[in-house]
Amino acid sequence: MTAPEWFVEPVRPVHLRGDAQGRSYTPDQCAQAVVRRLAALVTPGSVWEPCVGGGAFVRAARLAWPGAHVTGCDLDPDAPGAALCDDFNLQDARDPLPRRYSVELQRELPTSFDLSITNPPFGKAVGQAVTVSIIAAARQRATVCAQVVPLDYLTQTGLEAHVQECALVAPLLPRPFPHERGMVLLVWDTRHQGPATHDPLRWRS
Repeated sequence: MTAPEWFVEPVRPVHLRGDAQGRSYTPDQCAQAVVRRLAALVTPGSVWEPCVGGGAFVRAARLAWPGAHVTGCDLDPDAPGAALCDDFNLQDARDPLPRRYSVELQRELPTSFDLSITNPPFGKAVGQAVTVSIIAAARQRATVCAQVVPLDYLTQTGLEAHVQECALVAPLLPRPFPHERGMVLLVWDTRHQGPATHDPLRWRS
C-alpha cells in the first residue's frame, strides 16, 4: 500500500529542556488518540495547528479527516510538520493570520477554523504567560479548541479562567514525555453548555 503524498515518517518524540521555543514533539500514537476523542465532538472542514512542530497532530488529522484543509503556524522555520500542511505561516500563533487567496481552491484561505489542536510551547524558557496567550488566541479562532498542556498548569494563575470554561478535561495516561511532568488535554467548544467532562485519555494501547 502506497503512503499518501502528505505522509512522512513520524518524528521521534522530543522534549528539549530549556529550549527557548519550548519544543516538545508529541508522540504520534498520543496525537492520534487525542484526535479520536475529538472526533466525537467535531468533523472539521478546516483545522488549525498553531504550533505545528513535528507534525503529529497534522498527521493524526489527515488520518481522521482526509478532506479537511489544514493550516499550520510555527516560529521554527525548520519545523518538520510545516511541509504537511495545506498552507503554513512562519509566525507567532498569537499574531493575526494573513489573508491570502488560493488560486487552486478559488477562495480565500481560512483565518477561523472548525478545530484548533496543538501542544503549545511550555517551560521556564518560554514562560507560562506565553502558553496561556497561545491558548487564548486559539480559542478565539476555532469552534473547538484542543490543547495539550502540563498538568500542573491547571492550578496556575492565568489559566484557571480558561479551565473553568472547558468542555473536556482529560489527563493523558501515561505521560507523553518520559522525563516531563504529566500532561492534560483541555478542550473548549463554543457550542458547549454545562460543566466539563473529566475523563482520562489512555493513549498507549
